[in-house]
Amino acid sequence: MYSCNVNNRPENPFPDLAIDSIEQFPNPMTEGKAGKITIKITNNGGAPSIPSVIEIRDAAGKKLASKYLPQIDPEVFSKMTFNLLPAGASYKISIIIDPKEKTYEANRRNNLVFYNVQVESKQENKERNLEKAREYTAAARSNYTRRCLNSLRLLSLGRKDKIMDYEKAEPGDEVELVAVLFNGCDKPVHEIDVDWSAQPLDEQTIMPTMLGSTKIERILASEKVPIERMFIAREGRWKITLFVSSRLSDEKPFPFLMSFILIVTDNN
Repeated sequence: MYSCNVNNRPENPFPDLAIDSIEQFPNPMTEGKAGKITIKITNNGGAPSIPSVIEIRDAAGKKLASKYLPQIDPEVFSKMTFNLLPAGASYKISIIIDPKEKTYEANRRNNLVFYNVQVESKQENKERNLEKAREYTAAARSNYTRRCLNSLRLLSLGRKDKIMDYEKAEPGDEVELVAVLFNGCDKPVHEIDVDWSAQPLDEQTIMPTMLGSTKIERILASEKVPIERMFIAREGRWKITLFVSSRLSDEKPFPFLMSFILIVTDNN
């Protein structure tokens, strides 16, 4: 896009036509396909212009197109749109207001502007569109995958015989833990890996005890799948955590966590 500063309008009794901006669509154009050039013309002078013409010429000075340019009052602009049919690579054009100089103007230097029309080959256009399509598809699939895998969730996690946030057991008990996974997506979720861990909250350690893993080949859409794990209770407060990783058929794994507190006390 071409633009120039037209705010410093000289005070004079004559018109002063100027090419304010140039825009092309599409940018870049494609060889053999029609595009458009829109030119904004302003009158920075102190008097109306008389009707004239505006021309587009190629680098050799050959006229490519011209249009009638009506009268433009002071501090008013007019937009003219031309159709172009680029034949090959990018090329330079000149845009001229009133080429026969029928209008008296104090400044004619701003009546001529050179502009490079950006053009790409059909192959470049095809490759660029394919890349845009791949980016769009990847973004759409990524958003869908995240939304879908967010729909894989734990409906519950706790003791098999009692589901609540804070649960109790006695030292030495074999606590059977159970979690229920639910696939809220409209597609199957594959390769679900569930890592169970128990971390003591009353000891000066940050390393959890791994309780093992559960692997599920797939969970169908809207399916609920219970999974179980045994934990030999030791006295204290334990944070039982599940780390779940899953993926759609050809996507990267998407992980999430869920935990609850198990309190182990000697009631005797």
